[in-house]
Amino acid sequence: MLERPVRGAFALMCGVLVVASACAQGGPGGAMATRSVSKYLALERSLQQGLAARDTGAVGAMLDAGFELRTPTSPDSQSQDQWLKGALGKHGQVRDLSVAEMDDLALVSFVLEQHGAGRKNTSYFIVDAWRQSTGKLQLRYLDVPARPPAPRSRPDGRE
Repeated sequence: MLERPVRGAFALMCGVLVVASACAQGGPGGAMATRSVSKYLALERSLQQGLAARDTGAVGAMLDAGFELRTPTSPDSQSQDQWLKGALGKHGQVRDLSVAEMDDLALVSFVLEQHGAGRKNTSYFIVDAWRQSTGKLQLRYLDVPARPPAPRSRPDGRE
């Protein structure tokens, strides 16, 4: 069972995702959302390429000094070093990315399809908090959904 502060943070992130989804779906700010999606999709793909290549220098340059990973299964966060130990060498494909920009913070949500060697693929739902002024990743929330969403059949301004 999650403790109250962790549940509260998780509920807040769920609310932010609703806003991010609405922003990415069009309306008056629809064109801006598409530019934001392109920008953060490039950053997320660069991060994935660095992880797959085991390039700690490239990955480290993209992470904020206080980077941490959080999951709903643990009240404790993982530091940059702890996360890198498990993430280096793994390759994943980013899809269904959407962005919500608020002041100097960009909340980027997406599904990461990770391809395992000799085992079935794993889908992760990720919310990344990027500091816009520095272009560095500050915080990552990661969950494994019971039923990941199917890939989209038509373009909708996301990727």
